[in-house]
Amino acid sequence: MINLVAGAAAAAVLAAGAVNPDQFEGLASDSFAAWSYGYGSVKVTGSVRTLLVQTRYTTPTAFNGNPVPVAYSIHTLAIDCAAKTTTFINGDNYSASGVLLYAANPSAPTPWSDATPGLQDFVTQVCATDWSKMQ
Repeated sequence: MINLVAGAAAAAVLAAGAVNPDQFEGLASDSFAAWSYGYGSVKVTGSVRTLLVQTRYTTPTAFNGNPVPVAYSIHTLAIDCAAKTTTFINGDNYSASGVLLYAANPSAPTPWSDATPGLQDFVTQVCATDWSKMQ
């Protein structure tokens, strides 16, 4: 189950536009993108980690039928470490200059095995970290 309180808090930060793209720590990358987590954004409830994640695409990419290419995205992500799934709750897509382009679509829980190698590495590291010592 997704941590709804943490998800709501992260959603409020996104909605307020208070997310600084420089406040992220890189953990993983692959030929598609580089993956980072937002400082202080990780909330732990049982096996679920809810956090802000920034994805910087190797090549600007258009999503969801929108022709405008996205340089990076910031999402609220729920990682269920026991079920080995990720759920993109909400988020926004940005240009290389940081201009908000359009909202990102939420996703249903997706198995890690369906993710790119970089995202698989990212979620594995997030699940292996003791966040009580990091916050």
